[in-house]
Amino acid sequence: EVITSCCGVLFSADSEGWASGMAALPPVPVAIAFYGFMAATISAGILFYTRGVGPYLFAGLNLCAATACVIALICLISPYFYESPTHHCPFCILQGEYRYVGYAFYLTLLAGAAAGLGVGTLTPFQGVESLKRIIPELQRTLALVSILSYSGFVVVAVSGILFSNLRLTGY
Repeated sequence: EVITSCCGVLFSADSEGWASGMAALPPVPVAIAFYGFMAATISAGILFYTRGVGPYLFAGLNLCAATACVIALICLISPYFYESPTHHCPFCILQGEYRYVGYAFYLTLLAGAAAGLGVGTLTPFQGVESLKRIIPELQRTLALVSILSYSGFVVVAVSGILFSNLRLTGY
């Protein structure tokens, strides 16, 4: 008899499940993990791009960074765009009411994660004779796409937080 939305069912504090659990995480530790993984991933990407070292480290950090982005988007970033500490839905930011900023988040997240994981996925094929010239350059390109994409995600998130009227306690 009650019409509910994704926000009310999945991301409310009264709900049970993984989504409401993420929405209830404290913002300061989530911010530390988010910015820490982003800094580590971008740094590892720059190291790989400039020196060609650490492809598996970069790919592993990409997986952690993508996870941190999703968690931060739900419990830290989204409320700033909604300017409501109780609204955590990561889907509503796709709407025009929020200037479709969700598309920027999801495109940069997908591009960053896919490109970064691609660096590690291609590494075993560097020894194949016919791919020895192609793989390193492709990996460098993928690393650059990942670095730029994750940097874009951070810029959109930080600008949304800085220009929001919401101030979460402790952050």
